[in-house]
Amino acid sequence: GDFIRFPQKLRGETGPVIASGDGGLSIIEPATPAFGMVMQIVGRDAAARLLELTETFDRPVDAVLQMRWLHGLRILSARPTVTTEISRELGGTLAQSSRKSLYDTLAREIRRPLYRGAVRLGNRFFAPSS
Repeated sequence: GDFIRFPQKLRGETGPVIASGDGGLSIIEPATPAFGMVMQIVGRDAAARLLELTETFDRPVDAVLQMRWLHGLRILSARPTVTTEISRELGGTLAQSSRKSLYDTLAREIRRPLYRGAVRLGNRFFAPSS
């Protein structure tokens, strides 16, 4: 029932080490998973639960994973970064437009810390303990 994410960049995720191996490789269980994963390994039970929750898909996968109180899954992260992001070399992504107005940019920068705080509170008070 676990979900192991392979982050694009190490962004300050902290948590207990669940497993470790040679060469400094480890798997941690962050309290709040960061955004930006390049690859994932999804257990059968975790996949079934996520499919159930996302029948209507209304947000990025990373945002759903942060909502531990919603899905109740154990989300793990691989350390160090072992994948390489090459979308920029392939022409970029269509998911985010680089042409945003000043208002859109400021609004996003104001909403971002509010969202992160809400996710931390949700995980702290409503997520199942592992």
